[in-house]
Amino acid sequence: MAALPSAVISMSTKLQPARRAFQIAQAFDAFYHDYPVTHERDPERRAFLPWMPTWFRDRLEGASSILGIPVPPYM
Repeated sequence: MAALPSAVISMSTKLQPARRAFQIAQAFDAFYHDYPVTHERDPERRAFLPWMPTWFRDRLEGASSILGIPVPPYM
């Protein structure tokens, strides 16, 4: 019982990256459905939109690294 407070703190610290990774994945899903890159007709937006998946991927890879989850080379 004496170790319980430190165990709770340790668990909450470990869960935060997982929660954040899930939020990032949800945000990307919403982005992809709201702004489909392949169907964009505006040339300026079509040039910008492919950058966003790269940004999301980098954030998810960082969160996965913190959690010790290997990232597959392709999804």
